[in-house]
Order: sequence, then C-alpha cells, then structure tokens
Amino acid sequence: MINKILSIVSILFTLASCTTLTSAQWSLSDDGTLTLKDNIQAINLDEYPWHRYRSKINRIVISEGVTTIGSGAFADCPSLKSITFPSTLTRIEYLAFYNCHNLHSPSFNSKLTYIGREAFGECHSIDTLIITASIDSIMPEAFTMCTGIQHIEVDADNNNYDSRDNCNAIIDKSDNSLMLGCRNTKIPHGISSICYSAFQCSRIKGHIVLPEGLTEIREMAFYKCSGITSVTLPNTLVEIAEEAFYGCDSITSITIPSSTSTIGERAFANCNSLTTINVDRANSTFDSRNNCNAIIHTATNTLVAGCNYSTIPSDVTTIGKSAFFESKKMTEIALPDNITAIASGAFSGCEHLASITLPQNLRRINFGLFDNCKSLASISIPDSVKVIDDFAFIGCSAINNITIPSGVDSIGGYYIFSDCSALSSVTIHSSIPPVLTDHNGPPFRGTVKTTLYVPSESIDLYKKAEYWGNFKRIKPIKAQQ
Repeated sequence: MINKILSIVSILFTLASCTTLTSAQWSLSDDGTLTLKDNIQAINLDEYPWHRYRSKINRIVISEGVTTIGSGAFADCPSLKSITFPSTLTRIEYLAFYNCHNLHSPSFNSKLTYIGREAFGECHSIDTLIITASIDSIMPEAFTMCTGIQHIEVDADNNNYDSRDNCNAIIDKSDNSLMLGCRNTKIPHGISSICYSAFQCSRIKGHIVLPEGLTEIREMAFYKCSGITSVTLPNTLVEIAEEAFYGCDSITSITIPSSTSTIGERAFANCNSLTTINVDRANSTFDSRNNCNAIIHTATNTLVAGCNYSTIPSDVTTIGKSAFFESKKMTEIALPDNITAIASGAFSGCEHLASITLPQNLRRINFGLFDNCKSLASISIPDSVKVIDDFAFIGCSAINNITIPSGVDSIGGYYIFSDCSALSSVTIHSSIPPVLTDHNGPPFRGTVKTTLYVPSESIDLYKKAEYWGNFKRIKPIKAQQ
C-alpha cells in the first residue's frame, strides 16, 4: 500500500513558510512519539524522513501552525494509537491515516473543515466518531471499513451534517443521504439514499428495516455486512446499485418491491445463505416468474440476479452479467435451450459448480464466464459457438479435457485456459487454427503437460501457427480415439 501512496501523491504538508524539512523540525523518541515541530511548510513524499520508522510510531504530536495533513502522510503506521492535532488544522487529505489499524478515536479540533477520501480508511480501532461543527466536507469513504465504530455523533451546530434522532450515523443535510453508518445505527426516517460504501464491512446485524421514502441504495452500501440476517426494502425504493448487498452471507431471503426499476450488477452476489428471491407482482420492470428464486428483467427475458437455489424458466433468453457471481453453494444448474446469450462472468467464482450443460443456440462464451469454477470437471461446448473470450475458463482446475468445435474461429488468448492444472488434452476440430486475439497473457499457463489434438491434415498448420506451435505435443484427433 505504501508504494501505491508514493506513486499517487507528492506533497505531505502545505503549511506555513519553509520549503524543506530539517532534522530539527521533527523527532521520534524512544517511546515511539513522533513530534512535528514549528515552521513546517511543505515536503515531497519521497522525502518523508519517518517512513522507514513507521512501524515504531505509536503516537503523533503535530505542532501549532500546521493547517493541512497531506495525502498519505501517516498511512500504514500499524502501531499508531493516538494523534494530537493542532488547533490550527483545517484539512486532512486523502489516505492521510489509511490502514492505521490501532489508531484510537481521533479528537477533531474546532477549525477542521475537510476530511479527504479514505483519510481514516481501515482504522479498525476507532470506536467513537465525533464530527465537529466546523467540518463542512467529508469525502466518500473517509471512514471506510472502520469496523470498530460503535458511536457516531455530529455536533448540533454543524450546518452540513447531522446525526438526527441519535441515529449513530452521518446524514448529509443537503440531500438527506446517509453517508456513514456503524453497528449501532438506527436508520432514520426522512433519508433519501444510502451512500456509496456507507456500511461497508460494518458489524451491523440482525433484521434491517429501511424506511419509506428511501429511493436509492448506492454501490457497496452494505458490502460484506455479514451480520445482517434479513432486510425489508421500502415501497419507494427505485434503485439498488452495484454490489449493494454483496457478501451479506447471512441474508436468507429478499423481496424486491414494486417501485424498483434498477438493479446493478452483483447486487446480491456472494450471499450464500440466500434461498428465496421474490419480486413484488406489481413490479413492471422485474419479475420472479414460476417461483424461480431469481430476478428477471421482464421486457428482455434476462435473468439479472440469481442464487444457489435458482431455477431458470424456459422462456429466459439471456443470463445477465455476473448473474450467479460467486454462488458458492451451487453444484449444478440447467440452462434452457432458449438461452442465446450468457454475459461476462455469469458463473464466475461458482467454486462448487461441477456440472453444467450449455444451450445449443449459444454463440459466444463470454469474458470470464467460468472463471475460478474449481469443481467443473467437464464441459461440452456447443457447435453453435463461434467465439471464446479471454479468461473464459481460467482457474478451472478440475477440467480434464476441452473440445473446441470446428465453428470456433476466434479464441481470446488472454489467460483463457490458464491454471487449468488437470487439463490433459485440448481437441480442436477446426482444420484452420483459430485466431488468438491477445497473446499478452499466456492462454494455457500452468498446463505444460497438455496434448493438443487437431485434424490429421492440419498438424503442420498448427505447428506453424502463432502460439499453437508452442504445444510440445500435437497429435491427430484419431490418435485420441
């Protein structure tokens, strides 16, 4: 992480009058106290004199006169427990204290106005957060994954934010959006949206009731909130954004209200206790026809979200992008022949999927379709398929053999069958070697013992073809029989 920070930012402090930092302006004592002294102005990140000692820093004292703590200034200080801020401080920038796991609850001064993105991200030991009246800008993810927070309070005189009704959350007054919650948050009435990453990895638990009037749940709002067992969505909800409930693996059922018209990718992915998905019958955009335990876009007959226990209705024609992403308890699923398209990553991460029969009208195996399906031992690619995209079968470590029909004329070369460690043979029926569209990622990495079987009359063509000629064993198909 520290290298990432070094590449992103170049200035630590923008402060008073000096242009360099001398050894007389900072000190690190034997007890781990880092003291920044008077007359500090600006310094490039590659000049941080304390970076080499960051594992020893357990306390920081910043002198009066400092107005800004710059981007990444004290990130990745694993032993840091406390900070003394000067009364002159007005800004804490991006990643300033990121990943300081042992940092206790900071006490903000009365002049602080700005807290940057991820400024206190992954500071797991913060348990109390007091937002002073002067703070008027809190950037998204400022306190992301601060999993220890139990109490949030906003000063009653703050003009931009509040924690109305002692809700233990930060509410943006300008649009009544909930910016940050914690394990003890009681989501109040009157909010319009739950912001990006508001509860990400928080320890909120039990049954969650989202109030009427709420229209939007934004990206990753409840990402990996494993303690939530059920959630009641309001009849005013219009949008559930991408990964809104990703990884909420204690939720057992969900009902989509009639008002919801937008559901983002992976909204309920990796919710592996989810057994029941219903859509209100009055919903004009989505349905869960035939008790299929899935969400189907009605107008296009596209299944947009499923679970381990979904059954796919016969009139579904498309499986949407990441529709079954990381359905880790799924072992098999039947795909009706009406299906003509399966979007990228639809079954990615289904690590116990052992059997699947692809529909006979499928024309393309899309990007990452079976990525990391570790239990998939065999698969039959239909004759209708013309294209196999990058990453399609990467990490399918149980697959023993692959047969590519003669109609396939384009194969994504980027890691397509990489790490298929059990792959002993690849059979290609095309007399002309299929085009590999990208060679930057080895398509068969980790499959050095694989034998390539091709039509006998085409062996020389394959031996001379770009990439295919790298196979050490190329044999005629008849020799395989």
